[in-house]
Amino acid sequence: MSRFPKPTIDQLRDESSLSGHAEGILNPTNEKEAAEMIRENKDLEIRFQGTRTGICGGSVPEGGLMLGTAFMKWVADPETDGDDLLSWVGAGVTLDQLEKPIRRNYPDYMWPPHPTEETATVGGIAALGSKGINACHYGETRKYIEAVKIIDRDGELHEITDPEELDRVIGSEGKDGLITQVKIRLVKKPEATWAVALFFEDEQDAAKCATEILGLFDNDPDVFITADEFLDKDSLDLLDAFREVSEALEQVPAFPEGTNAMVYAEVAGPAVKMMPSLMPLIQCAAANGGDPDKSWAQMSEQGVDQLRAVRHAISEAVNAKIARAHQEEPGIVKLGLDLAWPEKDLAEILARYRADLDASGLRSVIFGHVYNCNLHVNIIPKDLEEYERGEQLMRKWVTEGMAEGARAFDEHGMGRLKKRLLEK
Repeated sequence: MSRFPKPTIDQLRDESSLSGHAEGILNPTNEKEAAEMIRENKDLEIRFQGTRTGICGGSVPEGGLMLGTAFMKWVADPETDGDDLLSWVGAGVTLDQLEKPIRRNYPDYMWPPHPTEETATVGGIAALGSKGINACHYGETRKYIEAVKIIDRDGELHEITDPEELDRVIGSEGKDGLITQVKIRLVKKPEATWAVALFFEDEQDAAKCATEILGLFDNDPDVFITADEFLDKDSLDLLDAFREVSEALEQVPAFPEGTNAMVYAEVAGPAVKMMPSLMPLIQCAAANGGDPDKSWAQMSEQGVDQLRAVRHAISEAVNAKIARAHQEEPGIVKLGLDLAWPEKDLAEILARYRADLDASGLRSVIFGHVYNCNLHVNIIPKDLEEYERGEQLMRKWVTEGMAEGARAFDEHGMGRLKKRLLEK
């Protein structure tokens, strides 16, 4: 019998549906316990794990032990640093657990990294360099991390503050050790943030509008776009099919008839400038074939959260679809692209994906960030043959993209699954 606590089935897999095996799982409640556990078992392979919201199999073990951060939850009182606040946060604190006290106690502040998965942990976000939908204005996650505490593979605790070392650790996927704490930088949030959903009959028109939105307020230093997202018709159809089981979609009206693409955008700035800022967005949609009368707008924090939840629901719906396929055919796991094209045009990249998908006959959804043209193409295979063809297509895109200067693993990490896409 193993001397370690036995992991549950759920602890052996992540949102990709990839499953693994391990001798046991360790769940320290503080750094001292974590360091002792790593020292005592450093002869074994140890896989670090947060809330398993990853989609690349990075936290899925291949034997050895698992060490989780689920109980490493603490948020220190912030210290002032100019206009910002700095706070040490335990690696196991989830994004929603962090946002609630910030909104309650420091309502004028925010932590800009915002993956749409609210149960992602701060430690996981740091380990992957995940940034989410706010990156089009706020940039990389690294800008909002001042230090980390990390336990190396020998069980020694280090505090890293050197910028070059932080550059190496953030996004390293746990290769250097277990991140136990993150010193985050909270910045003043805009006075107001409004959200709009714009609908189009043609996805190329939507892509062109979405690209123009990024530069709409370049000449106004007070107003800026904080989110700019694209969803294709297949994404919207999947959301419709997901409504019955998704709380996030309960209060969301039906998508307008004839919609073949949606652009979701958030604009932020002084409250007095919010109403005037809506007009350029509506005009941009109209100039690119959209119907302004079908647009949605939310002006409250709760309303913005509701529209953001629509964007997150598509990820949940895809993962649920893959999970069901995995039950019938264990070889089927997540097939999602995380390829960023900083120097390319969104409409061009979308057209390339669409042409290949149409030729393949594979079912898919395309959604994601307009910033850096980071569209997350997800293939939904019906059997193992389609899965293998889909993986070949993903490998083709990654190979071509890297040859043209794209970043192959921009915010989801490489994990175990994405390594396959680098194989010849």
